[in-house]
Amino acid sequence: MLDKQRVKTELPLLIMFHLPLYQGHYDYKIIDDSPKTLVKDFAPKPIQGVVVNKLLDGSLVIKTGERAFCLVEHTLLKNIPQIGDEVRFMPYTKRDFDGEFVIPKNTLLIEANGKFYQEKQMVDCSDKVYLPFSSYRSRLRELKNKLEELRASDETRRIAHMLVDAHAQNFSLEERYNHSFAKPFYKKKKPYIPPSISFDVSTTKFEGRVVLYYQEKEQRFAVQLIKENNIFLDLALSSPDLDSIGFILEQLIDDGSWKKIKIEVLNKKIPLC
Repeated sequence: MLDKQRVKTELPLLIMFHLPLYQGHYDYKIIDDSPKTLVKDFAPKPIQGVVVNKLLDGSLVIKTGERAFCLVEHTLLKNIPQIGDEVRFMPYTKRDFDGEFVIPKNTLLIEANGKFYQEKQMVDCSDKVYLPFSSYRSRLRELKNKLEELRASDETRRIAHMLVDAHAQNFSLEERYNHSFAKPFYKKKKPYIPPSISFDVSTTKFEGRVVLYYQEKEQRFAVQLIKENNIFLDLALSSPDLDSIGFILEQLIDDGSWKKIKIEVLNKKIPLC
């Protein structure tokens, strides 16, 4: 996270020769790994400009307008352009499982004089991403709702956003009931499979299949990681509630690569004025 006080001290000296004559006023925005600046609720537009300087820690200072600048923390960069390069990049934004931006909804508001008007706002539930399946079992339905509603540790993404960022796909359900009545002796008893939700993920932390299943005897959920058809890890939640499921999944599959920003260099070292 960039030190805001240090930015206020360094930035005027770094951009003084890139402002119009006799124009001391300027605006700047910061993109670092703090949740408020990193995770955007609104679908952003690509940011384009010229790299005019760098902070002492290597963070980029990009001129995006006549008196507008953007600072990008060096730890978020996948590649580092040179001073003078014209660049373009897209900050992180929430997406759904189809790859579409999670966009705000039009909200009907009322002015003091009684007139109605529409405004785009990200209300509490409008950033939800719905998992691509439905379930009739109460426990799996509860798990699905929790994955869609609970916040991740960054407090801005939900667990479903974390699954999107982990490239979750190939979702499947196991909803068969465990019938306790006696079966004819000539019929083979099918092995019991607990109710579960499973999906594939691909991150640097783990690449394989994740199974979230319900242990009916213990009355709690557990997480199982399967890699190359072998059980890699089997971990039960410490309590019957699902409040810790986000933390466990984050520790197991979230590698933080979704934070990284790829800088596209449009022109190399164009003359600065």
